Amino acid sequence: MFFFLSKALYFIIQPVNWMVLPLVYAYFGKNKKWKKRCLTITVAASLLFTNHFIMNQCMRLWEVDTILMSDIKEPYDIGILLGGYSNFFIEPSSDRHNYNERGARFFQTYELYKKGKFKKFLLTGGSGFMLIGSEKSEAILARELLLRLGVPDEDIIIEPHS
Repeated sequence: MFFFLSKALYFIIQPVNWMVLPLVYAYFGKNKKWKKRCLTITVAASLLFTNHFIMNQCMRLWEVDTILMSDIKEPYDIGILLGGYSNFFIEPSSDRHNYNERGARFFQTYELYKKGKFKKFLLTGGSGFMLIGSEKSEAILARELLLRLGVPDEDIIIEPHS
């Protein structure tokens, strides 16, 4: 249930939906005054949400300050690699690991491991297919990739059901 609600909420908060809804009302609505307002809202939202400078400034207000790799002095016991970086819809998928726009999450964690900033991986990530059947989880696929990259099996802990 939580999985379904999180996906529905993610769909609702997408800015493109905020632009489409007033546009649909502007097309199908009866009140001319509200149709004009909806078109104005759509144009304003389009300018706001498609402006990279404005969106980046808003995101910077939300994000925490970046920590440089050189600032990490002591090696930690575990480095946590959160899921959400794999793209299961790119073909071919059987002989490689495909990434989405968050793929840097995997590579930066791997780089931290190679630099000795932590000793073991904790991989999280379910299959993302809870509604339509069971697929191999992202954590298991990432483990297989790390093994191919030469990471010892004893340095990998997986949590494949998140």
